Amino acid sequence: LQTSAWQVDMVCEMIDRLDECQSALKAARVLQVLSDGYLQIGPEGPEIASDSLYVHQTSTILFPVGYAKSHKIDLQGPKGEKEETFEWKSFLKRTNYKPAPSHFFDETIIWDKFQVGMRLEAFDQNEKMMLCPATVKEVKGRLVLVSFDGWTDDYDQLFDFRSNELLPCGWGEMMGHALQAP
Repeated sequence: LQTSAWQVDMVCEMIDRLDECQSALKAARVLQVLSDGYLQIGPEGPEIASDSLYVHQTSTILFPVGYAKSHKIDLQGPKGEKEETFEWKSFLKRTNYKPAPSHFFDETIIWDKFQVGMRLEAFDQNEKMMLCPATVKEVKGRLVLVSFDGWTDDYDQLFDFRSNELLPCGWGEMMGHALQAP
């Protein structure tokens, strides 16, 4: 991964861990390049500064421009723009922002351990202590779309395939952690 060439106003796609919606990516922009590979980055829009996160440039929540489209993941543009009409090409032309080069990001790792329909236990990313029975709904590059059993699609969440929040069935019982009923 490229470590020193990040610049303010570079754009990319990200999972917004502060948002309730964890099944889509958002258009994001770098606000500050900090020391030791850290970035202040936020979802594009009028509240970008207050919605921003501090993450390491190797974070698994960052993706190159076009990742969502190439993996058929919903992409949310700036707040106030219609989700279905957001296009990177016109946005970049209108703003003069530059996309972060694709070699800045963790490469898609082909790993076939997660299969659609596989059962597992997963921690809800919004309620960190809630362990739930879940099912792999889709595999999208290095992301796994998980559906929580008994919940509507509105609560589906994307996880990096290496996430320590995805666990084998029986993990909760073995570790003495309560498993939420579907």
